[in-house]
Amino acid sequence: MLACGGVVEVPRARSRFLIAGRDDEEAYVLVLGLLDGQTASPVLELEEEAGIFLWLETAGGG
Repeated sequence: MLACGGVVEVPRARSRFLIAGRDDEEAYVLVLGLLDGQTASPVLELEEEAGIFLWLETAGGG
């Protein structure tokens, strides 16, 4: 908890967004290939960020 000027703020649970999809057979999560050969899944704080990220990935050819 944070207190400021007599007001107590309780930390809220934050949402996190993964970009995922599914077809008739399975579900999958977007995984990015990094330059060093490793992979990572982007975890975003806002739904809008996820939408922009997905748009950039598709506009740039993935």
